[in-house]
Amino acid sequence: MKAKYFPSCKFSESTLGSSPSFKWRSIFEAKTVIKYGFVWRVGNGQTINIWKDPWIPGFNAILSPSNETGSPHITHVCFLIDSNRQWYRTSIQMLFNREVLEAIMRIPISITPCAADKLTQALESNGRFTMKSTYRVALNMGTTVSNIQQGRVEDCAINEATWRFFWKIETPNKVKLFAWRA
Repeated sequence: MKAKYFPSCKFSESTLGSSPSFKWRSIFEAKTVIKYGFVWRVGNGQTINIWKDPWIPGFNAILSPSNETGSPHITHVCFLIDSNRQWYRTSIQMLFNREVLEAIMRIPISITPCAADKLTQALESNGRFTMKSTYRVALNMGTTVSNIQQGRVEDCAINEATWRFFWKIETPNKVKLFAWRA
């Protein structure tokens, strides 16, 4: 799929394209939920954009420097790692507020300088993608299928207890599925 739909960019930067397959259209429409559930694990830091990628656990929003004097050439996480595979605390202090600084300092860095960065599932301890974990992310975000399709993930606040009750109703599964999608 990568070769066909986003050969020269990351999944997060992909577009729907012309005449997409049903599978790609489905994945693309759930992109907001999928992106929200992932976080980058720092290897060498060369592929993680500091300002655009979710790499700090608990900070999924796009970051901005805490002051306007932040260096414009510092764009990737590798610029925040020294030769001893430690965080450059002073550089990080110049760019971010205290809360973000403390979160960054808790992020482990791979001891191997050539280790690639990895995109992992934030809510799974093993870092593997599962539909169950993505469904949990959607529930935590208060999402319905129609809001995902319209790009309005934050508009619907249906809590987990409501969904549990909904799925336990004694009715044919096809009726539940239809109601869920509606």
